[in-house]
This record gives sequence, C-alpha cells and structure tokens, in this order.
Amino acid sequence: MNIDQLKYFVSVVENRNFSLAAEECFISQSSLSKNIKSLEEELGNIQLFDRSKKKVVVTEAGRKFYKYAQNMLEEYYIMRRDMRRFSKDTREIIRVGTIPVIDDYGLTDIFHEFQSVYPHIQIQLVEDNSMPIVERFDKKMIDIAFLRDNHLPKETTSFDRYLLAEDELVLVVNRNHPLAARETVNLTEAREDTFLFLSTKSGMYQSCHRQCEKAGFEPTERVLDVRGSTIKNLVAQGQGVSLMMYRSMKNADDDRIRLIRLVNPIIIGLVLTVRKNMNSDAVNTFTEYVCDSYGKLDSVSGGE
Repeated sequence: MNIDQLKYFVSVVENRNFSLAAEECFISQSSLSKNIKSLEEELGNIQLFDRSKKKVVVTEAGRKFYKYAQNMLEEYYIMRRDMRRFSKDTREIIRVGTIPVIDDYGLTDIFHEFQSVYPHIQIQLVEDNSMPIVERFDKKMIDIAFLRDNHLPKETTSFDRYLLAEDELVLVVNRNHPLAARETVNLTEAREDTFLFLSTKSGMYQSCHRQCEKAGFEPTERVLDVRGSTIKNLVAQGQGVSLMMYRSMKNADDDRIRLIRLVNPIIIGLVLTVRKNMNSDAVNTFTEYVCDSYGKLDSVSGGE
C-alpha cells in the first residue's frame, strides 16, 4: 500500500467515477483500476467497490476504509508540512485561480504585499472565466479560487468560502441613451435594447440572463468572449447596453457611459474559496492574510 493508492481510492469514492478519478489523478484509467485492485488484494482480497453495477457503488468495506484513508492522507500531509522546515529548499507554492477582477477589488496590491511579507511562498496565478476556474478547483488543479458567490463549486460541504466584498449589478448605457439621465431603472425598461454579455463560460452571463428572464423578457443579446473593458467600450460606442458589476465599471471612470442602479438591487459577493482540511501551511497563511486584509475572517460556508 502506498500514498498514491490511497489518493486514487479517495478520488474514486468522491467522484463516483473511475474515469473522472483517473483524470483528476493524471493517470490512465487502466492504471488506476490496477492500483485499486492491488489495494483490495493487500487488504485481504476484499471488495471496495461493487463492480456489478453500471455506476460506481462503494461497498460497506469501502465506506469503512474511506475513513481510514482520509485520516492516513491527512496525517501524511501534516507530516510533509512538518518535515519541510528541515529541508534546505523551503520555498512553497500556492496555486491561485481567479476570475478577472483582481484590480477591481484591490487584490493585486494584496498579492504584492503578501509576497513581500512571505518571500518563501510563491503564488502561481491563473486568471479565467468562472466555469474554467471552478473546474480547476474541483479537479484540485488550484488550491484557492476567487469567485462570485453566484457561481461556486457544486460540492458545498468540502470547502470553506470567505465573503470578501459585495457589489451591485447595474445597467450600463451610452451617455446619449434615453435612460442615461435616470438614477434607477426597472430592467424591463431596457427590454428593447441589445444586451452585450460576457462569455457563456462566465458566471456573469448566467446571472445577467437569469435577471432578464425574471424581469419577464428574453433579451436580444450579443455574447462576447472578451473582458469587461471591451464590453464597456462597445456600450460607449452605442452598440448596446449591458449588465455589469458597479465597482468594475466605476473604476473605469469613463465619461462616455452611465451606470444606472436597478430598482430591485441585485447584490453579488466576491468570495475566497478554499478546501476544508489538508491544506498546506502556505495556503492557510495566504487565506488568513487575504481575509485579514479585508477584515473578514469568518467562513460563510454552509457545509460541515
């Protein structure tokens, strides 16, 4: 029995799928199956999974062993962290994924300050739309994710989330638009306009489209795989209107556009998402530093 076999077993249990587990563990499905079979033989020729079913079913023995495997892996990670301080190579890496908002919420400065305080911890940063970031987080390809709270990983019991900031969805129009002088607006008043939306891979697209449907209309839309700044410029040119986060547009400070608040405000939070347990000291240190910078240290996770 080895650590990799324990990881493979835990991954199969949590994914309920050999193929997904193999992908998550970066090995072929045949190699993963052989390792699971070897593990079953070493444990006394027991069955950890019922292979007679179409779907992966964990046996009673498998459920019992799952608890042991989790404990052994946790002890292994603790041991690794403890022994690292005796290593000459003390540099640690944390993998951070974020939607394209780090400038809007002061995260760039926080990352820079963190690196100054903890020069031995290296941040590997990936910036992308919500769906790819969630996928990377689910596959354990990143340690920490910065996401909107309207588009989070499905398995809510396995991670903690820390609310860092709240923002408001606003209607963005050209300064010459008929609604431009308004302070507030009902979304239905823009139903005849063409809406410029971010990529369908972004959580923003899902939220904006849903709000139009709630307002009682199917929007005429142009979906663009671009940054918010490009959407802003297109609106400024009079090519349509958009729904965007207030802070993102306010920071742009562009006199060609107007930001109009909705009569029924739509508040969306920015959250730091991190897995429960088995995180490295570096990940825990980074999480605490970021939350402390925002003055928000308590998890708002609904899971246990």
